[in-house]
Amino acid sequence: MDTTAPRTAGLLSHLPSRLHHHAFVVRDHERNRRFFEDLLGIPLVATWCEKSFSSELNKEIEFCHTFFGMADGSSLAFFQFADPEMCELTQAERPAKIGRYDHIAFKAEPATYDELKRRLERAGETYRESNHGYCKSIYVSSPDGWMAGDRHTNNELRDRAF
Repeated sequence: MDTTAPRTAGLLSHLPSRLHHHAFVVRDHERNRRFFEDLLGIPLVATWCEKSFSSELNKEIEFCHTFFGMADGSSLAFFQFADPEMCELTQAERPAKIGRYDHIAFKAEPATYDELKRRLERAGETYRESNHGYCKSIYVSSPDGWMAGDRHTNNELRDRAF
């Protein structure tokens, strides 16, 4: 699809109601969970451990997919692969020299914003704060590491009929 061509079909009559989830790949789910749930206070709402056939590797792979919930029902989602080759193939080939423009942003009420700052300060986490004029932002990096822990398949819903 050429996204630079003029629009001919018009916009959707009804926009999607919300973002369901935005997914990232991490190397260590537990370390990631401690950051989002224990430090920031954003709850882990689901974990799916699965096996599926990877057409890229031409073999079955194991992975876990975690979801951290937002107030509107959307989630931040994270994949972790047991297969070292799949893990490597899902990483950026080369990180950006300036990485601060690749980020996620939460909309939060002032009290939640202040609570997040206090949590980061209590934990000794380094963060950067910015007042953009139209909003205030806290920038912090999440951790990453290698896969560990229980990965037995628990998603009995995979491939079910709708």
